Amino acid sequence: MAFNPYEESNCFPTSPYSCSSCWVKEDGRIRSVFFVSNTYTFTNISSSAEWLLQINCPGNPTGPIFIVPYTQGSLAITPKEDNSFGSVDKEVSSFEYVLTIKDPNILTALPWWNQMSATHSFNAGFRTQTSVFYSGAGSGPNGTLGGGNVVEIIPTYSVDDDVQSRVLISVVIKWIQAAGSLAIPNPTPGYTTGNPDGIFNGCYTC
Repeated sequence: MAFNPYEESNCFPTSPYSCSSCWVKEDGRIRSVFFVSNTYTFTNISSSAEWLLQINCPGNPTGPIFIVPYTQGSLAITPKEDNSFGSVDKEVSSFEYVLTIKDPNILTALPWWNQMSATHSFNAGFRTQTSVFYSGAGSGPNGTLGGGNVVEIIPTYSVDDDVQSRVLISVVIKWIQAAGSLAIPNPTPGYTTGNPDGIFNGCYTC
């Protein structure tokens, strides 16, 4: 049978809606962030051993993963629309993700943030109460965990006229993603009581 290029394709969801009558609450705040070189593809993002082997630290200066374990912040997602066709006026073409975080390590980490702002070769991720979100999820070859969605990193800081205030590094992390969500690795690496054990527990001094 000859192929009809105008034959209607199946645009229905590929899986049913999934929910639970016993709602599971996920508490907010961007509690940690991490950056992964876009040349690195996770073999198993749920493996704590793989993370620990690849994290960049004094003993592993070429590691492709950088961890910022202590942050506060939020995420905003804005849909980008293009003109559509037929009777549909507009259609969503992509989503802009904007992470806005604060880092308390003003005296030690600002030079590193300035170096990161000059690079354009990292994917980004973040941690909430129990989950890890990653901009590189599904964007690499054959849907693997690596590749596209390189982020823009903009660090700044300000000083208030208040002797009891804190001077913090403010960082905006931006990227464009085609899908409207970030894949959530499940289970998260070594997940234990709301914190991936051995991954986001503290500063790395290997």
